[in-house]
Amino acid sequence: MPTEISGATGVNKIQTDAIEHLDLPSGSVLQVVRGTTSTNVAVTSNTPVSIGLSATITPKATSSKILIMFGVAGLVTDSTADRGFALAVYRGSTSLQAAGSDYADGYLYLPSSNDSQQYMSRSSGDYLDSPNTTSATTYNIYGSTYSSRSVDLNAGNSISHITLMEIAG
Repeated sequence: MPTEISGATGVNKIQTDAIEHLDLPSGSVLQVVRGTTSTNVAVTSNTPVSIGLSATITPKATSSKILIMFGVAGLVTDSTADRGFALAVYRGSTSLQAAGSDYADGYLYLPSSNDSQQYMSRSSGDYLDSPNTTSATTYNIYGSTYSSRSVDLNAGNSISHITLMEIAG
């Protein structure tokens, strides 16, 4: 099919080699941002706390969606049985998920209370947000434990990560 150039807009786009984000179809990935941390955080409460894993993205359009994907390692080093943790996505300091739903869970089980080995679990999750803004937006991962037991997150020389993808609306 032949290409027709009509008007200043078509010619300008060819001359500057510029395709604007609004020219891309719905569902296109407009940008990707990644954040990492390897700083260990001891989480000892069933109240979610920031674990120092975040990334900031500035959406190009208010109709864009942001896909948040993350992976976090949890480590148990003491001898108490039945340890676990939950992770949730926050926009700034506001939870995007209701307690007990859509959390990424890492369950760490020690077979007996006399077991002195270390146990590691890696948990990952994702969330699709519609922030309806073109302002810089920060997404944070928060963690909590089951039964207020202690778990180290971002642990064991591992690198926890968060990836933000802007999807055209």
